[in-house]
Amino acid sequence: MTKNDLFRLLSLLVQGHAFSEDKHKQLQSFCVIRGRGEINGDSLGRSVVDRFKPYFYSRRWAAQGYTSNAIEYDFPAVFAIELPGTIEGGPSNTRAQMCADIQLICLYPNIEHLEDTLAARCKALSVQEIEQQTLAHLVYLFQNVGSSAVFATTNKDTQGSWYLQQELDYLLDQGEIVAMAVDQGKTNAWRKRFEESNRQVSFDYVDDFTAHKLCGASLTIRNCEALCASASAPAFTNINCCAQR
Repeated sequence: MTKNDLFRLLSLLVQGHAFSEDKHKQLQSFCVIRGRGEINGDSLGRSVVDRFKPYFYSRRWAAQGYTSNAIEYDFPAVFAIELPGTIEGGPSNTRAQMCADIQLICLYPNIEHLEDTLAARCKALSVQEIEQQTLAHLVYLFQNVGSSAVFATTNKDTQGSWYLQQELDYLLDQGEIVAMAVDQGKTNAWRKRFEESNRQVSFDYVDDFTAHKLCGASLTIRNCEALCASASAPAFTNINCCAQR
C-alpha cells in the first residue's frame, strides 16, 4: 500500500465516521498538508485552492454541494503530514522497504479565542476535553485503517486497488459494482507489516495554533511499501558528452 492509498482510506474513514448529535464527536474534515505552517495560516479554510489538495474532504462543504465559493474546514478536523521516511534493508536487499512516517493531527477550536461565526458552530469544551476527544478520534482512524483495509478487484477495477471493506459493501449495496473479490494474501501481508511497524506509536497533545487557537492531539503512524527495483542500469555510451576527464 502506498502512502497515497493510505491517505485515501483515511479520508474515507473521516467521511464514514458515525453520526453524532454532538458534532464534536463526529469528524468533519480531512486534509493532507505539507506542514503545520498551513494550519497556522490566516487563510485556513478560506482558499479555493484547498479543494485541490489530495483527498480533501469537508462534511460542511459536501452538504453545500461542493460549491467553489463555500470551501472551508469544519471541526474536529484531521490534518495529515508526511514526515521524513527511511529505506530499510540496504541497496542490495530484495526485500528492502520504503517506510514513511505520517503524523495525524486532530484539532478543535478553543472557543474562548474564536471569532463569533466559528464559535457559533462549536461547543465550548475545555482544553482537557478537547485533548481527550481528539485523541479518541485518532485512535478510531488508527484502529480502523489497520483492520478494514483490503486489497480487492471489482468488475470495474480488474487490476485491483486498496479499499475499505465497508466501502466495498456500500458500492455493492448501491449497485455501483456487481462483483468483487478480496485478495486475502496481499491484504494479510500488509496488515501484518502495518501491525509490526506500529507496535509502538507516539502521540502528543498540541495547543495554541497562532491564528486559530486550535488544540487537540497528534499521533504518528508508519506505512511501509516495497522498494521498487531500478528500471535501468547506468550506461556510458555518451560519456564524452556529459563528463570531462
